[in-house]
Amino acid sequence: MFLCGRVSTRKQDNDGSLKHQAVRLRKTVEEMGAKNIIDEPLMEVSLGKVNRRDLESIISLAKELGAIPVFETTDRIIRAKDFCPKTNPTAIPTVEDFEELMQIADGLRLATVLQPDADYREIKSYQSKYEEKKKDKVLYDKSKPGWRKKRRKEYRRKVLKMKKSGMSHNQIAEQLNLPISLVRYWWLKHRMRIGI
Repeated sequence: MFLCGRVSTRKQDNDGSLKHQAVRLRKTVEEMGAKNIIDEPLMEVSLGKVNRRDLESIISLAKELGAIPVFETTDRIIRAKDFCPKTNPTAIPTVEDFEELMQIADGLRLATVLQPDADYREIKSYQSKYEEKKKDKVLYDKSKPGWRKKRRKEYRRKVLKMKKSGMSHNQIAEQLNLPISLVRYWWLKHRMRIGI
């Protein structure tokens, strides 16, 4: 089996949600006693709804490997046509949506950690139960004044040093577990200060 995941926005990808989803999925599958897990999970960013082309490539890869793709929840594979995270987060796929998914799967068995008919509350409960705490949230209590200043003092010099050594914004953000936008901002501010 191989692990599959998806986030809906670049922001979720940049803030580490996709990586946390992979860790959470692996941990859950291992707790269930799964064997022969392919090491490199297939994770993707699909803006908005599930991308049919990406799903077809997952199914084709699974058939090639002789593996079963495992997703956390059904909403990582298929979304209701009227789903909207802000206005209609409880929308569930229809029978027609599942029939279309079965047609795309072309006989390949797909698996989810939660029951396929899990509702919105069950999914959110599962995600929060296994949520990996981000380093930033552990180190800085955002409810207390001065947390940004404390973070800046601790990381700004490291970011600048890493950037000068040739690392990309993405590499720095991932290594230090900082938002990529913050890394870019500190670098831009530094360049403006020295007049580049």
